[in-house]
Amino acid sequence: MRQTYWDLSEDMIKDFESLQLRKSEINVLLSMELFITGCRLLDSKLSIDQAWAVLIGYNEPFLKSMTRMDIVTRLRILFPELRTKKNLLKRIEAYGELDRDYRLFEIREDGEAVRIAPRFVTDRASIYQSILEHPVPRKANTSSFASEEEFTYSRRIRGGQSITFRGTIPVSLLSNEPKLLPAYRPKTIHKFSMPYSGSELAKEMDQLLGTSTMWISRAKAVILESLNDMDLEFVYQGNRHIGGGLGAGKSTFMMMETYRLVKQHGARVGFIEGSVAQALERVKELRKLGIHAVPVIGRSSREEHLNNYLFANSSNIQEVSDWQSEQYESLIHLSDVCIIKALAQDYERNNRYPCIQLQQNNTSVKCPLANACGVFKDLSTLRNAEVWVATAPSVLKTRISAVIDPLERTIYEAMYDLLDVVFVDEADQVQKQFDETFLTEYNVFGAVDDIFEKLRYESNELTRGRYGQYAGDPAINEWNDRLRMLDQMIWRIYNKLELSQTLRKNIRNNLIRVAALAGTLSEKLSDSSQLQTRIFKRFSEYASDPYRDPSLSRIVDEIVETESHEQKLKLMDQIIARVNGVTKPRIKKDLLHAQLEFFLYLCRAEESIKYILTTFPMIQAKLGLSIDFSPLFTMQKDYQAFMKEAMTGITLGYKYDLPDNDKTGKFKLIEYTAVGRLLLHDWHNLYKECDGKEGPAVVFLSGTSHAPKSAHYDLKTPSEWLLRAGRQSSVIQMSYKPILDVVRGEFYAVSGIRESEQRDQCLRGMVQQLKADIEYELNHWRTTGNHRRVLLVVNSYDDVDTVRSVFQNDRGWSGRYKSLSRDAASNEDQYSRLLVESFYQDRAEVLIVPLLSVGRGYNILDERGEALFGSVFFLVRPYPIPNDLNYLVQILHAYFPEYSRRVRGQNLFYDKAVNKLRQISSAKLESMYLKPDFWSILSPKEQEIMGWYTFVPVWQMIGRLLRGGRDARVYFCDSKFNAKPAGNAEGYSMLEVWAAIMRKNKKDALFQSLYGPFSEAINNLNMGGSI
Repeated sequence: MRQTYWDLSEDMIKDFESLQLRKSEINVLLSMELFITGCRLLDSKLSIDQAWAVLIGYNEPFLKSMTRMDIVTRLRILFPELRTKKNLLKRIEAYGELDRDYRLFEIREDGEAVRIAPRFVTDRASIYQSILEHPVPRKANTSSFASEEEFTYSRRIRGGQSITFRGTIPVSLLSNEPKLLPAYRPKTIHKFSMPYSGSELAKEMDQLLGTSTMWISRAKAVILESLNDMDLEFVYQGNRHIGGGLGAGKSTFMMMETYRLVKQHGARVGFIEGSVAQALERVKELRKLGIHAVPVIGRSSREEHLNNYLFANSSNIQEVSDWQSEQYESLIHLSDVCIIKALAQDYERNNRYPCIQLQQNNTSVKCPLANACGVFKDLSTLRNAEVWVATAPSVLKTRISAVIDPLERTIYEAMYDLLDVVFVDEADQVQKQFDETFLTEYNVFGAVDDIFEKLRYESNELTRGRYGQYAGDPAINEWNDRLRMLDQMIWRIYNKLELSQTLRKNIRNNLIRVAALAGTLSEKLSDSSQLQTRIFKRFSEYASDPYRDPSLSRIVDEIVETESHEQKLKLMDQIIARVNGVTKPRIKKDLLHAQLEFFLYLCRAEESIKYILTTFPMIQAKLGLSIDFSPLFTMQKDYQAFMKEAMTGITLGYKYDLPDNDKTGKFKLIEYTAVGRLLLHDWHNLYKECDGKEGPAVVFLSGTSHAPKSAHYDLKTPSEWLLRAGRQSSVIQMSYKPILDVVRGEFYAVSGIRESEQRDQCLRGMVQQLKADIEYELNHWRTTGNHRRVLLVVNSYDDVDTVRSVFQNDRGWSGRYKSLSRDAASNEDQYSRLLVESFYQDRAEVLIVPLLSVGRGYNILDERGEALFGSVFFLVRPYPIPNDLNYLVQILHAYFPEYSRRVRGQNLFYDKAVNKLRQISSAKLESMYLKPDFWSILSPKEQEIMGWYTFVPVWQMIGRLLRGGRDARVYFCDSKFNAKPAGNAEGYSMLEVWAAIMRKNKKDALFQSLYGPFSEAINNLNMGGSI
């Protein structure tokens, strides 16, 4: 958390207060003059009303000058609330209303700020410049720690009642003084010479394990090569991307290098793992080598992770004391027990911990027991930890408490300041997770615990009756006004939903976007494409300013105010006439009116929601609002100044969850705020411009992060290094095996069938006929002496249940199959995902799984440590969820370099450049959203993007069969795998697109190293023979 411009201007504030200026006037004066000073340092000709475009994260070619990026970044830190044009224009207007005698600038009509001579505080220009020339310091929590005296803390419950808890800290727990994290550790650049050899390291590591030769064996198989043959040494500096196929020794390399960096050079190292379970295993592995490794696990899901761990290991436990075994040491990392709450006899089980809310003698103090606390014990040891092991969500969302870190940094920030090297395993997956972190879904209104309901309640509690304190603050006044306006629209929306079953059915469980609703309405109200464009433009203009739109807002005011249904219909007909809409005979008028009324209310609700999201950090600081309800809000404060805002501008979508037989339902908000992947790629130097401090070297590793033309998996950082295993490549036998539906006389097709009953019927029919083929595969592996097993892969857990039902009533398969379950298995023929790496202990020969459930990161091995499964049947062609914003936004991010070139080509800067980017990006997102993503109508470029998106998880799943260098047999059964686009005999099926991608990259050595076995197999594909 950084200091604000108010914190940095204490002396000037006193001078202005002596002139009897109100606090709100001083706030406007300081903020605008500091902002204008910064803008003039960047570009003396910059129009101030365009300068919001400087704050949203886009640099070259959007800014005219790149010479003072330190100033740019500091402006972004200090003025998050001015990132929207509307807020900036309000601030400019308020500044212009101040008496000229107080002002340092006159803002002309063309937006240029001209320096004038103020009568008071005449030396302020040099103070402003000094503020901007120095790093913006972080705020430090300097409260003292609690002593052995009695402490208290309070918690407010719903209804406004406050409960106070009391306790005393035993002296025995205060023997160790808390050791806090340092502000920064200078970086040391580490390197090693080529050719790489880990044999000596491996010997040393094995000696620590006793008589083991495991590391020597693993090290022999690891070969690191420079792809340009020019590098004589590997330097840990900036970003480094190492490609490595399945089983190429990526984990071995990371472990050996971590051991060398820590033990030989005293480096501090970080790991980013794919899951909490993998993070705990990594810590265990490192600690066996005498390395002080610490897992970083967020607070919010600790109970879930604890339950998962207990279940996954419960089969080996005979009595409670067995958990004390060293084998289960990971258990200590998952506690959610707060020691202070225990001492105060506060038994409420939640993740609200009173660490910095304690009171002693009417003074605020911090909890001194982090080193003994179930929740914070691990974080309290980060100061001396040699290795930090985290997951992508915990890196971005976990804030270190002030009882451990006075600067209250996120793990991401602390890793930047304190580590030398960070290894990012499965880097393409982590890139996806970083993107998805800033496209977040959370409950916004409709239930008492939803975000808006909590905000409204808490804001009211903190401001009620305190007019003297807040009435003169325009920011607080507008905040409360916006909450009231949003409240009014929510009631109007629910009133409409209560009265219209047609509308409830229409929007239920669909993604709702204001722009998409405008598109739907303009299509229904037009009889030509030209009229549709004009109506869409009119509705879009209303949506951009729904309370002041000159054409429609007054009529909407009347619709909001009247309770008469007939009057509402008349007023909506006026709106249709105002936009020159045409009523077409086949359009259902009831639904049209309901959609129009809903659209008018939603636009107004969204206007308030956007204001609340933008202004929240400032209001939170002023009112001390709780930050527990949404990690996203708090993350935005920390990262916003260093990120590119969403290419479309902040974009909101909604999902209306309506359970069966319910007339109310709840709304979820989906907020697309920023290009998250850039936080990953810029990690090594993100804070260098503003603070002058280097970050860690970041090493990306993955088997699928070199994916040319992929919008979802390819990394921005090119790979210059290759890890490969020193053994012969696996061989894949691959067949397209469609199954004939003898009744209909055509092959079974499952993917793309929207009617669930028909889809299930096709899947059941296919599997019924495949039983003999599955039996053949099992016999094949028995005759080779391997006793390998068979995977059946579908798209979802619903599909798993459908396939499972085919085996359930067949006595010949009793006990021989299992279906994967998300959590603890509740039926005899189910197997928990938590236990899947131990499947070799089960006698079942067939496992039914969803595609994305056990692919990446799972090692399902036999007793010898080699791949357990030998054959896999892909029963359903994979495909993205329709209108999945995660999928669409990652495609949009891949277009950013192309769109930037367009902006540069038109010689646009500042607001014109940003508006052009938003226009192009919004049009692209809208076209992807509205265009059905049927394979048959995708362009060749879109088919290649889709091909990569579907290929990588399929390849990851096949990779489970190749562990230990084993071979595999692969079958594609859904006829849609080889279905050509409808009406285009020359077009490509999905299998053909995959084959084309392989052929296109045949001369790429890294590509062939990563995907060689698949490339060879698909280009020798058996297109329809029987097994």
